[in-house]
Amino acid sequence: MIGIVATLKIKEGSGSDFEAIATQLVEKVNANEDGVVYYDLYKEDDTTYVFLERYKDGYLHGNLYPGADNTYDLGSSNYAWKNAYFESNIILNGTGRIQGIDTVSSATDAASKGYVDTQISNINASNIDGSGTATYIAKFSDGNTIGSSGMFQAASNNFSIGGVTTPNARLSVEGSISVGTTSTDVLKLHNSSGVGTIDGYSTRNLAFGSVTNGEVMRIDNANGRVGIGTTSPQFILDVDGLSMLRTEADMWQSEQKFMRIGRFGRGTGSSDRQHYLTARVSDSATGNFISFNIDDGSTSNGTSYATNVLKLRGDSSAIFGGNVG
Repeated sequence: MIGIVATLKIKEGSGSDFEAIATQLVEKVNANEDGVVYYDLYKEDDTTYVFLERYKDGYLHGNLYPGADNTYDLGSSNYAWKNAYFESNIILNGTGRIQGIDTVSSATDAASKGYVDTQISNINASNIDGSGTATYIAKFSDGNTIGSSGMFQAASNNFSIGGVTTPNARLSVEGSISVGTTSTDVLKLHNSSGVGTIDGYSTRNLAFGSVTNGEVMRIDNANGRVGIGTTSPQFILDVDGLSMLRTEADMWQSEQKFMRIGRFGRGTGSSDRQHYLTARVSDSATGNFISFNIDDGSTSNGTSYATNVLKLRGDSSAIFGGNVG
């Protein structure tokens, strides 16, 4: 209930006019005002009148402002409002916040202490509900139900996908990682029987290099070749440019040992060959031999070079043979 005592002073000699108007006001308030219990006029003297008012509820037909900014409270810990209903927004200025007077640390506390209910409801006329497993990232299983995803967050703030509960890196994945487009996989990173493996899907090539310098090496999966300095390798290992072997190396073909160093042409004529050195060890009817061949079918500075051959044989028929110069 709300009770109001309103005292009015009027001009001397105007009592009759005031009473006529005030009496009509009393009749209309009692008949039409929502929540009114009692509303009447009393005369104290010729210039003093008192309105006594009593209401079930209070009504405001305008804004409610405090007498000074950031000074007064609406209710108190001893005289608290029970429920508040708002059609629109509650706006907090500065560092204001919604909080309970007491700390809520359990469901029992929540039943008896002031707190902010964290349930999200009435969104598009539907409730969001569900449950999940602690430390797993949440996901929507349908339009309004939340459950657990397959992504795990450890106490170390490391994450995992696929069931790893002790991720030892910022991101651990059990299974394969695919890189590609929405319709095509290009690269696959996976564990192949304990071996870290990078594959190009199907016969897709793999390229290695840097954003700044571009491609350096390519694996041609269509033909099973590796190219360094070339994007179209023609041999199992195709190096376009100078290279260095810092240790001894053997290169085999069939039953013969051979090594080629330098660059050689891929045509059919002798003029297609350019600067190559071959060291070869072979068993033949004439005995073991090692041959060094330096061939040049091109011209340099206007001079044509002939084929130069140096051959060392291991049998009694020849110790030195060949053509130098």
